[in-house]
Amino acid sequence: MPKQDSKRVDEIYKKLTKQNRGTRPGEWSIERHAFAQKIVHVEDACKSVLEAIRKLDEAPFDADIGQIERDLRREFKFLGTLEGYD
Repeated sequence: MPKQDSKRVDEIYKKLTKQNRGTRPGEWSIERHAFAQKIVHVEDACKSVLEAIRKLDEAPFDADIGQIERDLRREFKFLGTLEGYD
């Protein structure tokens, strides 16, 4: 996981648990940490979809949008893999 994502996971974990993640087993909740990771994964996926939609919105009317469409389809496919992220 990139350092920025790891930092974001730690921030969310703190909000969920009202404590810092410990470094030793038993000092932190694995379940809450996994939930924080899921939140960050979904957040990143949504940002990617929104970025692809922005590119589509900003493309000139007569532009070849093939790559943008492929990017959107790839992002939607990835979102579909997040089913069951409960």
